[in-house]
Amino acid sequence: MVLFFNDIANWLQANELTCPVKKLMGFDCPGCGMQRSFVALLQGHFELSINYHPVTIPLLLFVLYGLLHVFFKFKNGNKIIIHSYVCVN
Repeated sequence: MVLFFNDIANWLQANELTCPVKKLMGFDCPGCGMQRSFVALLQGHFELSINYHPVTIPLLLFVLYGLLHVFFKFKNGNKIIIHSYVCVN
């Protein structure tokens, strides 16, 4: 399983997207660093991931909970999603 995550991380590093906002305007957009943060997270570097972009981990947890709610219909799941959305953004 670890090898699978390393393969994904290596592929993402080799095919890293450039930020169009940074390329055209010369400054970082709010999402800059998220891809590097995700790659660091896949490699198990949690502190480095937080340094690259602090919102990556909460955003991934938010998306995971939302997907689980679609399938399992948690009680008060909609309220939790709304509150989580406000916190993540």
